[in-house]
Amino acid sequence: MTNDAPKAQLLVCAGLLGGVMLMAEVSGVSAMIAPFSATCALLALLPNAPFSQARTLVISHAICISLGALGSFIAAPVLVVALLVGWMAIIGMAWTRMLHAPAVAHTIILVFGKQPPDRYIIASMATVLVCAAFAWMWSRRRSGEMVQSKA
Repeated sequence: MTNDAPKAQLLVCAGLLGGVMLMAEVSGVSAMIAPFSATCALLALLPNAPFSQARTLVISHAICISLGALGSFIAAPVLVVALLVGWMAIIGMAWTRMLHAPAVAHTIILVFGKQPPDRYIIASMATVLVCAAFAWMWSRRRSGEMVQSKA
């Protein structure tokens, strides 16, 4: 690894955050900045970690967004539903072995109903796919750097 690696990671993180903020602005769904800002930091700073892999991002965010959407239709006290759905999201991610903690925020955002569920789901899944594509490319690039530095 070169001395420029931390600078590159910060630039990548800033670029990802800028992309997420742009996506939030265009879609009108500002609440998605919360889960994705943590996701961007993990992708940029720990690209080869298991929780930063593309498949983990897609599956964990999909689990949490799906459960949050279902929870938004349950007629019960919001705090009870949020606790139940958040717990189910963590169990679902653990069961699939696709743990990505920032994704759980989707369940809370959707249950509390501060955003229109349909727009939130579409904007969030589009952002997840962009982040996953980036994670895949970034981890491949970083793997190549590590192989070259060992040679």
